[in-house]
Amino acid sequence: MKNPEIIRLFSIYSNYFRIYGFYFLHDLIIYLIISILLNTYLLARSLIS
Repeated sequence: MKNPEIIRLFSIYSNYFRIYGFYFLHDLIIYLIISILLNTYLLARSLIS
């Protein structure tokens, strides 16, 4: 069973993602790197002290 409403929403989303997806992924990767570095720093500081 294919719901045409879901397919229509998905095509709208894929068009949106084609335009903005690169920037979103770029920001997401930067956020992940910063959070990993921050967690590593906090973990190292807690292990040292």
